[in-house]
Amino acid sequence: MSETFLFFRKVRNLRRSAPPWPQRTRFGDGAGQPVGVPVGARAKVAVDEQAAVAEPMPRGSRHDISLDPDLGSDSTGSGSNAFEVLMNPPGSRNLTPSQAAVHLGVSAKALRLYEEQALIAPGRSPGGWRLYGPADLQRAAAILSLRALGLSLAQVARVLSGDASAIDAALAAHEERLTRQAGHLDQTLRRLRSLREDIRCGKALDAAAVDDALRREPAIRAGFELPWPWAGEWFELRDIPPLNFITGPLGSGKTRFAERLALALPGGHFLGPERQHDPAWAERVEQDADLAARVERTTGWLVEEGAVPTASLRALVIAIETESPEILVVDMVEEGLCEASQRAVMTFLRVKPGRKDAVFLMTRSSAVLDLDLAGAGETVIYCPANHSVPFHASLQPGGRGYEAVATCVADPAVRARTASIIAMAAGAAA
Repeated sequence: MSETFLFFRKVRNLRRSAPPWPQRTRFGDGAGQPVGVPVGARAKVAVDEQAAVAEPMPRGSRHDISLDPDLGSDSTGSGSNAFEVLMNPPGSRNLTPSQAAVHLGVSAKALRLYEEQALIAPGRSPGGWRLYGPADLQRAAAILSLRALGLSLAQVARVLSGDASAIDAALAAHEERLTRQAGHLDQTLRRLRSLREDIRCGKALDAAAVDDALRREPAIRAGFELPWPWAGEWFELRDIPPLNFITGPLGSGKTRFAERLALALPGGHFLGPERQHDPAWAERVEQDADLAARVERTTGWLVEEGAVPTASLRALVIAIETESPEILVVDMVEEGLCEASQRAVMTFLRVKPGRKDAVFLMTRSSAVLDLDLAGAGETVIYCPANHSVPFHASLQPGGRGYEAVATCVADPAVRARTASIIAMAAGAAA
């Protein structure tokens, strides 16, 4: 055999007899799978101080890793998003605000609001960071459930303090909604059973019978030709959700779009900015005692949420609480409302089952169209400045139109300061 062959055989034998390479510690996720730790994040792993080399973790074991609670940023100050290493079940450990928000299905801003209202008081780490323990998460979940029933923040506070009377009316309304849903389901089941019986009896089925047995609640839709400044392009909306927004820069034609939309919607009505001076709404309240009671009840709810009672707020409440029209398109909903009132109205529209099939709110206020609070079932129609066809803007960062919408809405203080003012370059002709 050649010397070269003998050399490589010796190398092979040495490699076989050598001890194995040291294995790196794995951070288990509870199922024995490795989990990455971001570069730059300060991971503190509890290991035996006397161990010279960390042993491989047994399958299914766990280590607690604490990252600086920086709302998604690493501790290097670079601002890059860190991977959330969720080693333990959320209910058995402390969570940062961003982790708690993900666990509860709300935004971190909502949690801060509940803290500002003294509804929840999360603990603090030695470094002063907010930490939500199991008890905090359970209380936050209870708050969300009460809000889903339509309770105001003040009513939630009373319920959590032991006053059960504040929840009785909300439970009665919830029971009524469930009863209506159960009635609809019962009718659907009867139609399905009748259809199956016809099949067993050998009866011929037609399209109308199948459609009658399987039909769902009719979806709201509308289609129309876009008005000037567009060129008559066809615009269509399908499966319209209960809460919708219309926005766009000055001069984008969004008001004309909203007016045309209200005409195309079945049972639609355009509510202009002069609504507080329209005597027709006040006459409705005077002629309808039930409507007057609903208006007073809703106004009280909004005031408990921080709204300031004004003529503009009352006109908006009356329009929302009337049985007809079924769909409301509101021009610049923030008109005549302070920031607290704007936020209270938006909270009401999100947590209180309304009498409207759908509401379209035209706005340029970030208190009305708060992208941090917008839900998955809400839509934003954006009217571009170049008068291209309006489109559905994404509510997710990076999606189509998100940045355009984010730069179009402004803080209510800015909106009040620049109301009815169009910026012009210095020296431009008046």
